Amino acid sequence: MLDLLARGTERATEGARHASMRHVVAWSWKQLQPDQAALLRAMTVFAASASPEGAAAAAGMPTRRALLLLLDSLRDASLLRAVTGSDNSTRYVLLQPVREYAAEQAAASELTEARARMRDWLLKLAKAAMPRGPAAVAPEIAHVHAALVSAPGDGAGGFNVPQLPLPLL
Repeated sequence: MLDLLARGTERATEGARHASMRHVVAWSWKQLQPDQAALLRAMTVFAASASPEGAAAAAGMPTRRALLLLLDSLRDASLLRAVTGSDNSTRYVLLQPVREYAAEQAAASELTEARARMRDWLLKLAKAAMPRGPAAVAPEIAHVHAALVSAPGDGAGGFNVPQLPLPLL
């Protein structure tokens, strides 16, 4: 998607930041502070919209207030969207061109670490949600699937999902 609208003409250099979607996102990327760029790179590990808690976990950010300010600044810059989840909570989703560009900017080790932090967070969430039943983890089900699929490639062969006494969704 990043090469969408790419121009191969001589006029493409007249407005380079409009020459392709890649140029548009690259121009916006250059405007980011390092912590904003790091958060976007970490959020590429999510398969769907992410909760603020999930984004904080993947990015390794302990402070919720700082994270919410970053998420708001990225939303205001039109690099991600705030959406309402099925549980009426606010969740955040990267726009696809931004996701692709951010993933290209991340080192493989950075993404491996973000996925490991996401898996740890999902396990903690699952344990805490057990008394409330499957509906408590339903918004994260796409991330659970992504975590299971990515674990072997990340060398997380010991990643074991606890035996939860919950019916299948």
